[in-house]
Amino acid sequence: MSESQFRESSRATASLRRVPGSTGEGVLTIVEAHSDIGFDIRRVFFVTGMARGTRRGGHAHLALEQFLVCVHGRMSVTLKTDAGEQNLELANDGSGIAVPRMTWVEYTAEEDDTTCLVLASDVYDEADYCRDWDEFVRLRGA
Repeated sequence: MSESQFRESSRATASLRRVPGSTGEGVLTIVEAHSDIGFDIRRVFFVTGMARGTRRGGHAHLALEQFLVCVHGRMSVTLKTDAGEQNLELANDGSGIAVPRMTWVEYTAEEDDTTCLVLASDVYDEADYCRDWDEFVRLRGA
């Protein structure tokens, strides 16, 4: 599968709206649920202080959708489905990555003190996690 076909099938990347302020005022970055990420936001969490080389994820969600934003540092993200694999980079540049349901996600901090903001379509539910790769492959094939 080509990168563009994968991106179309998973809405993999999105640019958030950034509004620069006057000198020294910073930049306002805007994300709106349906227009920017395609789902209602029911939970927000941060993964902070990741040291370079720290790996997170290594799972899929049965129903939950997520949207990842690197708010500090830089990270690489791998998304896997039965349609293929996509490797993407995220930095604090106003972009984000959509992680649709039943997509295996792994991410790695590429700089010390990386922080990832995660917007989720539902509240935490351990039963929604698939943490075993072989089980994920079996479920995708069902």
